[in-house]
Amino acid sequence: MGSTTVSANTLLAAEHDAVLADMWNHPVNDRPDLLSADRVHFATAGQAVMAAEMVKALHGRVA
Repeated sequence: MGSTTVSANTLLAAEHDAVLADMWNHPVNDRPDLLSADRVHFATAGQAVMAAEMVKALHGRVA
């Protein structure tokens, strides 16, 4: 499922000219404080990493 999902997300984003910050295989995924107690949503630390990745992705679009 992993690589298929990533490929589908990448293709869908390209089709709609969307900015994609792919976190699926990000090295920070090993951090124990990444997710909230429900283990589904990002905790504050995860949100900070996601925000940084989104800034990088947006910078790549406008640079």
